[in-house]
Amino acid sequence: MSFNPVFESVVAPRKCARSFGLNCLAILAALCLFPPQLAHSQLTETGVATNPRLVSNAPAETETALETNAPPMSNSLAGTEAAATANISLPPDVPLAVNPPPENETTVVPNSPAEFDTGETPKTRAKKPVESEIAVNGMISYGDHQLFGAALQCDLWTAGVEYDRHFWPNVLKARMDYVVEFLPVVILSEPTVADFWGNPRSNTNKLVPGIGITPFGFRALWRSDRRIKPFLTGKAGVVAFPIKVLSPDASYVSLAFQGEFGLEIRLTRNVELRADPFTYFHFSNAFIVASNPGLDEFAAKVGISYHLNK
Repeated sequence: MSFNPVFESVVAPRKCARSFGLNCLAILAALCLFPPQLAHSQLTETGVATNPRLVSNAPAETETALETNAPPMSNSLAGTEAAATANISLPPDVPLAVNPPPENETTVVPNSPAEFDTGETPKTRAKKPVESEIAVNGMISYGDHQLFGAALQCDLWTAGVEYDRHFWPNVLKARMDYVVEFLPVVILSEPTVADFWGNPRSNTNKLVPGIGITPFGFRALWRSDRRIKPFLTGKAGVVAFPIKVLSPDASYVSLAFQGEFGLEIRLTRNVELRADPFTYFHFSNAFIVASNPGLDEFAAKVGISYHLNK
């Protein structure tokens, strides 16, 4: 059988090229199938379950990170975190062991920055009580003087209870206190007979009892931490009598104003002596009726003060 040389020269290279292409495809197919089988066998030997998702979804970088960078922890936490990081699910047949923490290690969770710094439970600071005092004092009259009033030949005595409470820090280096006073005893000596303007028409006097209250007042107390403390007090209130006083045409109730300057002298830790050498007491009816003689009285006060919150 004879062949054409020209035909053989054309057909022979085509057969070689076809056989070479088939060989290359076979080698590539073998290389593609061999690495997955190798990785599958390695995972089976190390104890991880054979799972196609483990081979397909878990990249090599994730496995390297789990092996090299994962901190030491219990088996259960390591398996759970590795599965969450690599997006894989562990089969139920893999046992999970929980390693208890060492006995010599304790976990401290501070409740507050103070506990973290000092190791002690912070204590609630008790609120400092407001300084206050109560005083019992009496007023002794020096006699009347015509400053704002017109009544003459009168004297006034009082006895009462005063409450002072610190309510403002400092004014002119003085502690400011709120003052309220109740006067259960008010005794007025006035002329037995007086005219419309309060002028006496007899040389004899009569005593008229009364009552008073001063709900508005203030006190400036200097040197509050010393033994001898000067103070200045102002008060405003009312006084009432069972009859019309100072004039037969005046009123039963009158407005009262007091001004005091004195000293507090410490006797014990809570008890102090009050001495007011100068006290001004004025009352009048502010012309709520036509007759308003008014009375200006100068007097002195002496009392005992007791500190409630010291």
